[in-house]
Amino acid sequence: MLSIALLTLLMVLVSLLVQWGVAQLALLRSTLPAITPESLELLQSMSITDRTGKELYRMYGAQDRVNATAADMPTHVREAFISIEDERFWIRPCVDVPGIARAAWVNFTTDQTQGGSSITQQLVRNVFLTADKTYTRKMQELLLACELERTLSKEDILTLYLNMVPLDGNTYGIRQALACTSAKRPRN
Repeated sequence: MLSIALLTLLMVLVSLLVQWGVAQLALLRSTLPAITPESLELLQSMSITDRTGKELYRMYGAQDRVNATAADMPTHVREAFISIEDERFWIRPCVDVPGIARAAWVNFTTDQTQGGSSITQQLVRNVFLTADKTYTRKMQELLLACELERTLSKEDILTLYLNMVPLDGNTYGIRQALACTSAKRPRN
């Protein structure tokens, strides 16, 4: 008789915990920014050129960026970023569960810290959220990453990421980084 009472109590507690978790997710979801085309536009630098196209002056705020299309980005550069940042990018859902599990294991069992965020998670963190290391921000990141992957193709997400990523000082995006380092356009 006691075991039935304990089992019933356990079931009630689990049910309450699940209901509380669902309510917390709903509350958290209501505070998230909307993913719209306007919210995904990345500010670009402005360049003043002479009549031959030679750049005379470049104006930018905190981020020096010139956006590139997917066709402008070399395949080997795109694949290099994927192999370093999110090797399961093309096949995984919105979050990389094995990556998060690996990072959590290393973070809890060693003195090292590793990140487990997918490219999509990094993109939403940098566009919509702060870099705060809190559980609330991480949950927001997970929810927004799933929403973004329902909204955009993997190709569009990778292109946005490669236009957004900080690469050197205030140089943002692959096109501007390549222009600063090699005087070549990314396509070359």
